[in-house]
Amino acid sequence: METSLYPSTDYRGDEVDSAEGGAGACSKTEGNRGASCKLGGACKVCGSWIARGNHRAHMAAHTQHRPLHCAVCGRGFHQTEDLKRHIRIHTGEKPFKCSRCGIAFRQRGHLSRHLFKHHPDNGNNRRHSES
Repeated sequence: METSLYPSTDYRGDEVDSAEGGAGACSKTEGNRGASCKLGGACKVCGSWIARGNHRAHMAAHTQHRPLHCAVCGRGFHQTEDLKRHIRIHTGEKPFKCSRCGIAFRQRGHLSRHLFKHHPDNGNNRRHSES
């Protein structure tokens, strides 16, 4: 029998702590974030904060089922965007280019970090651009 750190079940919503003690609402143990049930809740499996509307995607990370696979290396993913981002490793594609110095990045967040560190005088209102 295969053992896993997380149970591989189909999550339906009872894994989020609720302010009222029921399932699927929010947790008051998360400080101000738990003040309003409109915001989300804490995952009962790992304790991380789950924003409202992201519960199903978050709980998928706790299962072994990964329906999307990379054709090059076989790594599995839950979401199409994660697979697309991963494929850039194999293709070498870097679609996020710095408008100040021309350095390109595979991920938008890496460009944002670059702009913040290396071009702080840029205003950073427009933190990234896609080429």
